Amino acid sequence: MRGHDDYRVRVTQPYMPDRSEYEELLEGIWDRSWLTNEGPCEVDLARALRSYFGAEHLQLASSGTSALQLALAALELTGDIIVTAYSFAATRNAIIRQGCRPIYADIDPVNFALDPAAVERAITPGTQAILVTTSYGLPCDFDALQDIADAHGLKTVYDHAHATGSFYRGRAIVTHGDIGALSFHATKVFHTAEGGGVICSDAAIDRKVRLLKSNGVDGDRLVLPGFNAKMSELHAAMGLAILPQLQNLIDARRKRFEAYAAGLASSDFDMLDPSRWDGLEWNYAYAPIICRDEETTTRTQSALADRGIESRRYFRPAFTKREAGHAPCPVAEDIAERVLCLPLSPMLAMDDVELIASVVAYI
Repeated sequence: MRGHDDYRVRVTQPYMPDRSEYEELLEGIWDRSWLTNEGPCEVDLARALRSYFGAEHLQLASSGTSALQLALAALELTGDIIVTAYSFAATRNAIIRQGCRPIYADIDPVNFALDPAAVERAITPGTQAILVTTSYGLPCDFDALQDIADAHGLKTVYDHAHATGSFYRGRAIVTHGDIGALSFHATKVFHTAEGGGVICSDAAIDRKVRLLKSNGVDGDRLVLPGFNAKMSELHAAMGLAILPQLQNLIDARRKRFEAYAAGLASSDFDMLDPSRWDGLEWNYAYAPIICRDEETTTRTQSALADRGIESRRYFRPAFTKREAGHAPCPVAEDIAERVLCLPLSPMLAMDDVELIASVVAYI
């Protein structure tokens, strides 16, 4: 198995802000000797992101994983949680760490998110919530999922790790749900090196998240059992330096994605078409292709690796293939074997985009 350094072209490359701008923010941190616990950089970044998303309530966190754990803990969930069978391990892990039971449901083959009909079938007497992943930053059937939740008295939790920068019908995708978790990991469209956030629609839950991420301590009072999930000033400063460039970064991603689409237009590979969603301003977080079958996926990844090009199979295998005792999710299990994410970053050379497309089209 190749190591990360073995590839000439990585599947993603974190954007590094102008060094002088970041160092200027660091100087303030050094002068203040204030490294964590809601310092000025964290406060400023949270305020800026609330404005960007049009969200009244947002708490920053140490990672996307901790943000999801905070979301589940804030809702005090203890029972079954219906969750997609197609997502990153952190989505499932947060449910387990909360002491809840994941009930896997199948996905829509177009948006890769939970299929509302599959959610309806998966509801048990112990179901307390639906956990949706907005895969690749795409919109899903928000209204249908919320209608199901309302009809059964369930909470809607969203794993919005991919969705920063995506807007649908004038609304930031990350604002959907009773509560949602964001990831600002270095691989994401917007990052703080490591970091995340929690968005919710309720002021009381927002206050609870703020307590939970600080070990449940308010001043010198222990209010509830929490854990340490605070974002440091160093990470918040990275976000402050990058956020003003976010739209430029998305534009650069779009240019490379469209070049892939043009290069693969006459091939047997399917590629996402953001124009199929009327009113979508997509963040171009990923460049997934859907191969004919698993064997083609393997051959394509191998052909790229032979040329020093990294690609990733997000997300393989489906959770129902990893764990015994769950009802099958045939769409998720099939898609997981046929999706391959091509390299995509704002810094990816256009010559490499053309090379990658030509290699894939030849398979």
